[in-house]
Amino acid sequence: MESVSSFNLLLDALLKNVEDSLQCDLHVSCSPESVGSILKKKRRTDKKNELLKVLALTRTTEEEIEETPKKLIAELIKALSGTPFLLSLLFENESYKDSEQDKIEFDKEGFEDKKASIEVLLEPEEYALIETLEGIYNWTLLSDILNGEKFISDAKVSSYAEHKNDLKQLKLLVKKYAVNAYYKAFKDPSTQNNYAHYIGTGNKSGKKVQVVHKGKCLQEDVNKYLYNLLKPYQNDEDSILGSMLEKLEQKSALPKQRIRDNRVIPHQLHLKELQVILDNAQHYFFFPRYT
Repeated sequence: MESVSSFNLLLDALLKNVEDSLQCDLHVSCSPESVGSILKKKRRTDKKNELLKVLALTRTTEEEIEETPKKLIAELIKALSGTPFLLSLLFENESYKDSEQDKIEFDKEGFEDKKASIEVLLEPEEYALIETLEGIYNWTLLSDILNGEKFISDAKVSSYAEHKNDLKQLKLLVKKYAVNAYYKAFKDPSTQNNYAHYIGTGNKSGKKVQVVHKGKCLQEDVNKYLYNLLKPYQNDEDSILGSMLEKLEQKSALPKQRIRDNRVIPHQLHLKELQVILDNAQHYFFFPRYT
């Protein structure tokens, strides 16, 4: 219920910020819960397509003619979907094109460092919209991390079990369909974006070695690598392969315990979990109380 309530507040803020900064009315043709469900979809293209069906943007010109600014709604949906968008198009301001901050991507490393410069560049009501869009994106990430669980620790246990099961299934599938690629896919320290690169350790001549590559291997990278490896073997008879390919395409296989998205977990959620731990511990240990 807390998650639903927080999203409702964010959606209300979005409606107000769109009106203040874009001088447009944002129309939502479904319930806030349905919008939230769309935003939780794994594939960004699915998010965009579904949002286009339920969101509409209108404004009235000086001539009292109602119009639909297509470029604006396109950029707004990009932002809500977590894909890159342009400030110059969203706010219809050509001068923003000359700024290094024109292209925004909430998921990109270094975005937090850019926020001060973005705030200086934009008008106050425009920056308020960006903050709300980021808040909605972070809500989506947090929902994905918790995955229906009430506490972070439960979500992490579930994530660990999912990773373990995914790895087991993937190893069986690669052995079944592409056995000659097994070492390269899971253990070769010199192959970029394979499983060894993803976890940081590989195997060379029977010995465990650290994997060193220029760039990081993210969940979406290793999912893409394994998807491309197994996709040619897709068939109607193997439902396990079909389900795994769908998961790989959604970039949701092999979740990690420690990911950069953990930054969106609010302090209050950590505090709530700590309180439960202490409440349980007091049955076994004595905690002095101070007044």
